[in-house]
Amino acid sequence: MASNDVKVNQIAITAPDVAAGSRAPIALDVAVENTSATRRYANSTPRYYAYDAATRVLTVHLEEKAPALPPGLIMISDHPRTPKQVEVAPGGKATLQALIPSVIRKPAANGVGWVEDPIGPVDSVDIRVQHSADPLPAVKEHETGTEYRARALSGSETFSARVKAEPARPTSRK
Repeated sequence: MASNDVKVNQIAITAPDVAAGSRAPIALDVAVENTSATRRYANSTPRYYAYDAATRVLTVHLEEKAPALPPGLIMISDHPRTPKQVEVAPGGKATLQALIPSVIRKPAANGVGWVEDPIGPVDSVDIRVQHSADPLPAVKEHETGTEYRARALSGSETFSARVKAEPARPTSRK
């Protein structure tokens, strides 16, 4: 199975009104299509997200592959969890629903504490979606995050796409 057998058709974003003080998450509805003759299970749990204000691109990873930590950050606790998956029938379509925090937390410039930058308008989404022929296995007792991710990634494929996002629609959720 080639990774291009599952593709993203559209991404709709419902963004909170951050300017009005809303802290509600950004809701992504990712419409995917399975063009293969076999059932696929696509991850819908975000593992990583970033925002580039200059290009207005939101990056979202719905996969178990852990990105490298930024310089100066040390992982002190890595608890594995089985991501939510959505079944996509052969030749079928499905919607992956993911919630992304509406702010990016970064270390403060002085190295003490954190600052929060709101995610602004989004024109495009760089997305990575992991999918597999079988549902991902549950986390085993005493299994580390690294061990689980290695097991979850075996037999899975990931595809990447940059998709123009539907215009953000502010909501009154707080």
